[in-house]
Amino acid sequence: MTDLHHPTIGADALAKLLRNSAETVTLLGPDGRVRYEGGNTEPTLGYESLASLSVEDLLHPDDIALYRAARLEVLSAPGAEVHGEVRVGHRDGGWAWVEFTARNRLDDPDLNGIVLTTRNATDRRRSDRLLAGTAQVLEAIAASRSLDEIVDLVRHLVADQGDVELAALPADVSALAEVLATSSFSAAEEASRLLGLARSSHRVASELRRRALVDDLTGLANRTGFTEALRRHLEGPRRPSAVLLFDLDRFKQVNDAYGHSTGDALLERVADALRRVVRVGDVAARFGGDEFAVLCDALDPGDPEQAAAAVGRRLALALNNATEPESHLRIAASIGISVDDGTGARWRDPEAWIADADHAMYEAKRRGRGRVVLADDTTRRAVGERQRTEVGLRAALDDGSLEVWCQPIVRLSDRQVVAAEALLRWRHDDGRLRSPAEFLQVAEDSGLMGAISVHTITKAIEVAAGWPDRSDLAPVLVAVNLSATQLLADDLVAVVQDALRRCQVQPGRLVVELTEHVLAADVDLVVERLSELRDLGVSLVLDDFGTGWSSLQMVRTMPFDAVKVDRSFIAEMGSDPVADDFVVRIVELLRTLGREVVAEGVEHEEQMVPLRRAGCEFGQGWLFGHPVAVGAFAETYLGVGALGEVG
Repeated sequence: MTDLHHPTIGADALAKLLRNSAETVTLLGPDGRVRYEGGNTEPTLGYESLASLSVEDLLHPDDIALYRAARLEVLSAPGAEVHGEVRVGHRDGGWAWVEFTARNRLDDPDLNGIVLTTRNATDRRRSDRLLAGTAQVLEAIAASRSLDEIVDLVRHLVADQGDVELAALPADVSALAEVLATSSFSAAEEASRLLGLARSSHRVASELRRRALVDDLTGLANRTGFTEALRRHLEGPRRPSAVLLFDLDRFKQVNDAYGHSTGDALLERVADALRRVVRVGDVAARFGGDEFAVLCDALDPGDPEQAAAAVGRRLALALNNATEPESHLRIAASIGISVDDGTGARWRDPEAWIADADHAMYEAKRRGRGRVVLADDTTRRAVGERQRTEVGLRAALDDGSLEVWCQPIVRLSDRQVVAAEALLRWRHDDGRLRSPAEFLQVAEDSGLMGAISVHTITKAIEVAAGWPDRSDLAPVLVAVNLSATQLLADDLVAVVQDALRRCQVQPGRLVVELTEHVLAADVDLVVERLSELRDLGVSLVLDDFGTGWSSLQMVRTMPFDAVKVDRSFIAEMGSDPVADDFVVRIVELLRTLGREVVAEGVEHEEQMVPLRRAGCEFGQGWLFGHPVAVGAFAETYLGVGALGEVG
């Protein structure tokens, strides 16, 4: 029976076995010359036989030192073993990578030499280099390296396979892609894939960067893009230049009345107008919403402020002419301008420069909208004043210096006080009272309106709870005027409910007054909030009717109990028959719609005649009483039966 563990084969069979092995076994003498070879070296090196050749004669010059060190190590002791990889010359002049294991068998009398086992490592080395090169290219793509850098890595990846010299591969991405598509290089397919991935990634990255810097709707720069452009401008040669900042007057009303598609169309018209006004080298941007900016570079050095103001006027005119095609709405804007004289003395920070233009824009709005205002010491002082006002308001909410005053509202038939309008006043340290017109806009801008709303509503309800009962008369109502921000606050209804419950005041004694401008906010949300207040039992009044944009149709559809006719209509009554007739018609129409009517600003007896003739039920004004502090209201106005008459 054959011993499978120790088979015996002949010399010819052994030679055939070695020739068909992936490895070559070579016996070297102590001098490094080949004494015996077993296996086929021709596929790897192109030689039929290595007999009598010295190993060093075959090695790459850069690998001879490695070989000599390995040889010394393996000769150091019987049984020593060394592993490594070297390049061996191919007969055709190329180089093949060979991995080797050398074992010292000088103590074996049958061998008396170094047994060298070798294997062709060229394909594996190529594969390893391809994998390493691929990983390097992928890392570069992931790190968003430039396309030129990635192309250079791909070129090295191809050249490292040994099929082509690096210099023969074009550095242009398109040309390289074409070469790879038509070549038979071993790495061409992988290199083409990587190059395609890099180009695709670069396009995506470019698009993402474009989107990060460009406004999608208008195609103008966005705030980030504008700020980057401004930073580059400040880092370059300084020239007289200006930042213009503007937003569209009453744009929110357009959105609410006509829809966001019309609003977007209007914004696109603004962008078109901007492109017509700006010059080559200028930068136009949309910051978001209806806010736009322009960097005007290289202004007239003789008078850069006038040059910037002229650009602002041209812009205002272009905007005014840019009507929205479907609604035919004309565009108006408040424009603030901040000028840099080019000396580099003022602006070094883009955000500070933008803020200066923003302050000028705020001043343009304060002066009546549709204005062009240059930033100067006055606008900058106004910024300081607004900051001081904000700080003071925050303190006033804590120290009680925000006071509620009341002015009577009377029934015209007998001048009996039926209600009081709660008016907010801010008492300064010097004792002076500031009206809401002086601080409410700052409160809106600084986010204090919510706290002020809670304070005013709570104080007004507390005041009403303290008024004495009048046995034969209905309780006096208290009216509170709310802005859009206050009305649309999420917690408004909860605040009202809490104050009414805590003070034990019936909801019907509270009246909420809203100006026409409040209706220009989110109409659906306004109607929802008004309905919630009505369901609670609170009365609703439309204030300052005739000064805004509301129509009788709006009055009819909104859940108002009463309408206050603005004082501007009442002022000429009693002295101008045309004014008398006009107000009479307004009152008649409002009464036809089922609304009670209050005349504001009644100051003279002569005004009473046409108001009574029109059927106006209620009035408010100095004829009936000035505002007084809440503590004095009951004594001043609730202790008499009829104002102006002794009860």
